Amino acid sequence: MRFKLDGGRAEIIGIVPGSPAAAADLREGDLILAVDGAALKSKSMADVVTLIRGKAGEKVRLQLLRDTALVERTLTRAKVTYELVSDTVLPGDVGLLTLRGFAESTPAQVKAALERMQKAGVKTLVVDLRGNEGGLLEKAIDVAKLMLPPGRTVAKLVERGGKERALVADGTPVLPVPTVVLTCERTASSAELLAAALREQLKAPIIGSRTRGKWSVQVIHELPNKYVMKYTVAHFKDASGKGWEGEGLAPDIEVPMSDAAFEKAERTKGVDRLSADVQLKAAVNFVRMR
Repeated sequence: MRFKLDGGRAEIIGIVPGSPAAAADLREGDLILAVDGAALKSKSMADVVTLIRGKAGEKVRLQLLRDTALVERTLTRAKVTYELVSDTVLPGDVGLLTLRGFAESTPAQVKAALERMQKAGVKTLVVDLRGNEGGLLEKAIDVAKLMLPPGRTVAKLVERGGKERALVADGTPVLPVPTVVLTCERTASSAELLAAALREQLKAPIIGSRTRGKWSVQVIHELPNKYVMKYTVAHFKDASGKGWEGEGLAPDIEVPMSDAAFEKAERTKGVDRLSADVQLKAAVNFVRMR
């Protein structure tokens, strides 16, 4: 479940499939008015998160406004795991690789996904980076190495003092097929780096919306007083030496799509996904012609 706070009401803007929120029939657009009887007026976002969170197996009661009706739903708390990598084969032997972030296990999961699609006879590939706000830079580089020919520059890292270092692919691409990339306004950081690398080195067009424009590497350092300090240690550029900080990558083919439409499309499965997701449909139609 993802939500935003506005005037004592928390609006649900997304539901993670298979989560306690999904099991309790919470819906996108529901307004949370109270948690276990505690009204949200004058509460901060952190307060709301604290009220809803708890030990796995415990229950939490939400009072909701759904359209014009007051409803109540009870969630059974559980550990929620958000799938960062998923793959499927769409009609026409089009592979869809969805990446929602870059963690320690992401490169291994991507390699396994590409190998599955290769065995399935995939002829073209759509890499979906929408909603991917980045993660571990080195793992995004490792993912790029699974897709780019050896010797190709993934990106250039500019460290303190202005020292520049090229990050180069050194492996064999697992699934060397025509590729397109999907992005949106929430595609950021290392996800932008991967999108740029695929566009430059594989001639993979970007379809969707302009990315956020966060081309910096940041670390978090815990202080003795339990506060943390977040600071920038490097910036990165694309293979040609261009940095996109504050600007973002413009798509080669712009296909507008609202957050609400995207969230709804994500919950649509099977062949119906293509009719619900205009950006994915555009990408599939394009890659089929390559």
